[in-house]
Amino acid sequence: FLITTNTSEASHHVEFNLSANYDKLETPGESEGFGQSQFVVSLKIRIRDIISVEEFHNIMQLELDTIMKWPEPRITFLHEEELEKGRRYPVESDEAEQFWVPEFYVGQTSSSSTEAKNNDISYLLLRADKTVLQIKRINIIIKCRFEFELYPLDVQHCAMDIMNPLHPAEEVTLSWLWDRPPVIAFTKKSNTELVLPEYTVKLQECTKSFLVEHVSGNVSAIRFWLILKRQLMAHILETYVPTGLFVAMSWGSFLVKPDIVPGRMVLLVTNLLSLVTLFEASRVSAPPAVGIKFVDIWVLSCIGFVFLALLEYAIILFQIRKMKPPTTAANKTKCRERVKTLQLFTLNQDLHKEHHSQ
Repeated sequence: FLITTNTSEASHHVEFNLSANYDKLETPGESEGFGQSQFVVSLKIRIRDIISVEEFHNIMQLELDTIMKWPEPRITFLHEEELEKGRRYPVESDEAEQFWVPEFYVGQTSSSSTEAKNNDISYLLLRADKTVLQIKRINIIIKCRFEFELYPLDVQHCAMDIMNPLHPAEEVTLSWLWDRPPVIAFTKKSNTELVLPEYTVKLQECTKSFLVEHVSGNVSAIRFWLILKRQLMAHILETYVPTGLFVAMSWGSFLVKPDIVPGRMVLLVTNLLSLVTLFEASRVSAPPAVGIKFVDIWVLSCIGFVFLALLEYAIILFQIRKMKPPTTAANKTKCRERVKTLQLFTLNQDLHKEHHSQ
């Protein structure tokens, strides 16, 4: 995807010489034969894979393929008339060590490693117009400041600033290699996005270069963003659907008669305890945030709805008990006295009737 080199190209060896005063520590822009006012190194990146995204440590591990292009006027081809325009000629590894090669640095790097010693992964190519191409594969770990306040509806924007800290902007200017857009893409089937178990990742580049303050001075830099949008299906099935069902079950308790106290209380209390347990589990599994997260607001709202249903039932029970007549000891004594009075009155009536009949 970065270059196309067939068998005949790979086996063809171009003969060239470097100028007598060639210094690999000196940029081509500083040489006498460089006729341009600005020395530009162009860059193109292909992301092979995102190996890991560690949310708790704010780091990402990427595998990149890069191609850099720059002019090298200090080359002299021995058989220049035989060179084909636009064709790329590989350089032997021992000859490649004689060239000046720009070193770029990612500002957000935590650690990185290259496979530069493996010729089939990192090598140099020459073109007839005296430009050099370097192909390199890099395994890099970058730092990204994640913001999880909207978790799991969060969208993360991880910037990567690519610069050359060894040379100020007056000596080396970085730019994107626009000969075959896009300048930044994935190597998968769809180069516009990469689908991971947790994220869908898209890319966006800053089209123009800019200056960055560095200890060596103002250096030229280019930037692109990794845009990570979280996959929601797992969170819907694991969090939102269960909590929504718990709330619906608590509302279903309104259909139970108030005087069936055990059944209704067991249903509400069980729902409340289940939601509290799920809330604790989500707090442990979710990445840390500066403030409260969206998922916390959702689960706390569900807990609040179930608690209100429980409170409503408690109020109903209180009102029912308030409407019933009191059953104190004094009231019980009065009831007994009334019963005895009625019994005595009935007995007197019966005796009076017997007396009249005699």
